[in-house]
Amino acid sequence: MVNKVTALATIVVIAAVAIALGFIFVSQQKSGSYRQINQQQDNQPTYTAKFQIVGKDYRDTLEGLNKVAFVEVTVKNIGNGTGGTMVHAKVQQGSSFWEKNTGPVYLEPGQTNKVTLKFEEVHFWSLDAITYSVWLGES
Repeated sequence: MVNKVTALATIVVIAAVAIALGFIFVSQQKSGSYRQINQQQDNQPTYTAKFQIVGKDYRDTLEGLNKVAFVEVTVKNIGNGTGGTMVHAKVQQGSSFWEKNTGPVYLEPGQTNKVTLKFEEVHFWSLDAITYSVWLGES
């Protein structure tokens, strides 16, 4: 009878240990999955728009008796996300200069857009050369 009680007690102890080990294994698996999911979320790629001037041109013409200057700028989004940028231009004639900018130009990745800035302030009668510069940015 003692052997039967001892055998039964041994079986109960072994079963309890097996159940406890099962709970530990399952809880570690769940926390490992949680860690794996969090790592996947942390490693998500970031999408950023990045802009580059890929072309620029200057021309002037007469509109009536007024000289008008045009600065054309071609902008490309070379990033991997959608976004916007402002296009700025400066026209200088002698010691006078004028600056203009566009509102935000929004582009998808790989997309290009040509914008034209019109300067009606240039002087028709001036002998000074006209120079221009362009840049991108917020202000």
